[in-house]
Amino acid sequence: MIEKRKVVGTDGRYFVSEDGEVFVASTGLKLKPQENSNGYLRVGISYPDGRRKRRIHHLVAEAFLGYEGYNESGLVVDHINHKRDDNRVENLRVVSPEENQMFRVDREFVRAMFHLFMDNHYESEEEAIEQVTRKLRETR
Repeated sequence: MIEKRKVVGTDGRYFVSEDGEVFVASTGLKLKPQENSNGYLRVGISYPDGRRKRRIHHLVAEAFLGYEGYNESGLVVDHINHKRDDNRVENLRVVSPEENQMFRVDREFVRAMFHLFMDNHYESEEEAIEQVTRKLRETR
């Protein structure tokens, strides 16, 4: 059974599920997310003080991970698998901006190494990623 929790600050008008879906409490209807220009999924939410578009990963992190928003905590929500449209709670973690930047740099390094290995040595993506990951671990 997929767990749903109230969207923080909506007086129980919306629920968000652990797999990143947002529902209207009174009807049970699922809101249709839209992708913003950065690739993050967001939905329109009515709050007591007005309507705002919210990124779904923030709603999930607030409901399930205790995230209080960047302005309150100075922390950000990171997608562990680096897929901005994968808002399952198990794919999210709350980290400092510095940690988030470090993960981003690692991703870019692995991507560059992957292309280097693909162009020069390996026939399969899986084999190249395995070798790049091993090389990355050796450098740390």
